[in-house]
Amino acid sequence: MMRFFALVFVTALLLAPEALASSLSSALQSPQRLSVTPRTGETTTTFRVPFTARLASTGPSTLSGQQRVRYTVSAAREAGASERGCADSYSATVFVAKAHERVTARLNQVAVGRKWCVGGYSGKVSEIITPACGPIVAQPERRRAAGACPQYIVAEPIGTFHFTVRR
Repeated sequence: MMRFFALVFVTALLLAPEALASSLSSALQSPQRLSVTPRTGETTTTFRVPFTARLASTGPSTLSGQQRVRYTVSAAREAGASERGCADSYSATVFVAKAHERVTARLNQVAVGRKWCVGGYSGKVSEIITPACGPIVAQPERRRAAGACPQYIVAEPIGTFHFTVRR
């Protein structure tokens, strides 16, 4: 059993050195406070949250044996009773970013047919790193044979933000 865990750990080190280096360096940093534009908006406002990508995102079609990097942006209402017909949370994934690139996430409830609930919201941006396992049908010439796939998820906080929605 110990050999199995050692094999998985060594496999993860070989397949994801950039992810591990990023997580070690960012673990020493606390999440930064991100700005939101506008800080206060209405129920139909699109809020913009700029952040800097630490690693290049890889998208959903990454080749097997590599790692996938993406960024998630989420926000939730801080308190208060739920209102009917409005959204008290939001989540989106950013798949396209270059390393060290400034990216702006747009939090837009209207695009999905909803509006924001009135109140204060807290949010966060996270860097998510996972292994890419299994064959990719879109590129059969680069397929790998099925084998052991390390199971890990690295979720590093990039930053936090706050905004307010008024009527």
